[in-house]
Amino acid sequence: MRSILAALILVVLISLVAIPVAAEQSKGFVLDNVMMTGGRGTLSKELTFDATWKKGPDSITLTTNTTRFHVFLRRSLGRHFHPAISLGIYDNTPWGGAQFVSKFGPATVTNWGGYSTDAIESNGWDPQLFVGYNRVELSRWGLSTSVTLQHFCKDKPKVFVGCSVGTAINKNFGWRLGYEYNIKSFEDLYQVKLTWRP
Repeated sequence: MRSILAALILVVLISLVAIPVAAEQSKGFVLDNVMMTGGRGTLSKELTFDATWKKGPDSITLTTNTTRFHVFLRRSLGRHFHPAISLGIYDNTPWGGAQFVSKFGPATVTNWGGYSTDAIESNGWDPQLFVGYNRVELSRWGLSTSVTLQHFCKDKPKVFVGCSVGTAINKNFGWRLGYEYNIKSFEDLYQVKLTWRP
């Protein structure tokens, strides 16, 4: 049932963004890929859809599933630095933050922080830490290894080690299988990602 609901959310999302995307395409943004993620990982525990539009190195990414929707507006600064603004809704709670991705050869470092608010207090907004996500990943020949430190809402910080493997099936489709291990709760996480490029 959740898979059907997630698919319906994606259809509604595409419908809602069709006009602004068309406007962005007139400025040079074009659809780069659509990705479907299933299983459990550090950032998702259910079927999730991502759609990315690109203009050169810059991009707009929309992500949705049954509990969250968010958008990344990414502006690349040269080959190595790729900062982004992130805005979204999680369980009917608005949040926002910034993400910094740095790439050097096979190494990718991701630092992502965001704040949310549960209610409007008498003295104004009461911001709470929504996500703290720090990851180092090494990739080569379709293989990746990673270490992730994650702090989500009021949960205690978690540390994950992981690996993944993937490749292109043809010029339009690709896949990736991932495994991560929570070293504090001894939990195994498995994910599969399917990507379509027009």
